[in-house]
Amino acid sequence: MWNIGVFIDADNISVDMAESAILKLNEMGNLRFVRAYGNWSRKPSAWKRLVNQFGVETSHRYNITRSKNAADISLTVDATASLYGQLEFNALAVVSSDSDFLPLVQHAQACGKHTVGLGCRKAPITYTRRCGVFHFLDDLEVLKLSAV
Repeated sequence: MWNIGVFIDADNISVDMAESAILKLNEMGNLRFVRAYGNWSRKPSAWKRLVNQFGVETSHRYNITRSKNAADISLTVDATASLYGQLEFNALAVVSSDSDFLPLVQHAQACGKHTVGLGCRKAPITYTRRCGVFHFLDDLEVLKLSAV
């Protein structure tokens, strides 16, 4: 069973998809920590429910310019630091469709960690194939809705 460190790009994934990702990861192992990064001043209240329900740690970053945000960099820095820190986990999960996280996935694998990606079908194939396991949240959404 994996001990999983979870990093959510909350500016790239909807709250419903984030919830689907957390539920899927719970099936895969023990969630050692779950962290979400984004501009929380723009998030709907459903995020507050998710954060409280699953004990998600949040990191707030205002958008510096219109087309760039600091959340991706914060996520990457924290995830990389976690690879060398005291936190005990053997699998790194990135919840995002953003291929900018490809170097993070590659680095985690070089450090001997299992890697799990969770994102939408729009995620570039280079990114999805490089993750040890990749789950498409579009499919999980359909499964979640049909189970209701």
